[in-house]
Amino acid sequence: MTNILLQIIIIQKYINKINFDKIYINNNNIIKKKYINLRISKAKKNNGVFILIKGYGKGKSSSALGTVVRTLGHNYKIAVIQFVKGYKITGEYLFFKNHPFIDIYIMGYGFTWETNNKIQDLKASQTAWKLAESKLSNTYYKLLIFDEISYPINNCYIDIKRVAYKILTRSYLQNVIVTGRMIPVELQYIADTISTINNNKHALGLYIKSQDGIEY
Repeated sequence: MTNILLQIIIIQKYINKINFDKIYINNNNIIKKKYINLRISKAKKNNGVFILIKGYGKGKSSSALGTVVRTLGHNYKIAVIQFVKGYKITGEYLFFKNHPFIDIYIMGYGFTWETNNKIQDLKASQTAWKLAESKLSNTYYKLLIFDEISYPINNCYIDIKRVAYKILTRSYLQNVIVTGRMIPVELQYIADTISTINNNKHALGLYIKSQDGIEY
């Protein structure tokens, strides 16, 4: 039943999607403005959005955390679950850990090529997802960040169909941001917004080591 309902919702969302890329087909700014204004005038729905931030470039988690700051400015409640980070204490955790409007959790032990412990990573991923499910069913939170959840999904530590179903059936006013290099197509089909960060150049390629305040 869950799979059938998931497929129906995915098809409905896919059919209703707007291809904004076509505004770039014509370089006439007047046409662009009219098209964009038309889309804005038709945007009457008042519900939360599901955002994916993917790609091999740096800045996916940073972008999500920027949205955290924006949401805090409106005094909304937020939960941040970091599925992979854990081998180092992140700056965002140190900053937000005592904030009254944010619940932030570092649930992982690092990337799989760093831990080399499948049993540990499997248990940590499933524990983190159980926590995420509890947040998805809680209307207390306006924004949820599932940072780097793509890794445990792609490693089959978490069931992608269940993840998609729970996100689709969350409270309709709740916003969810998922980050990760390679986002499964199941999540891309149901996302409202997808942004890709490309790796045009990285300091690591210049043999500059990672540092606190930038990478973590």
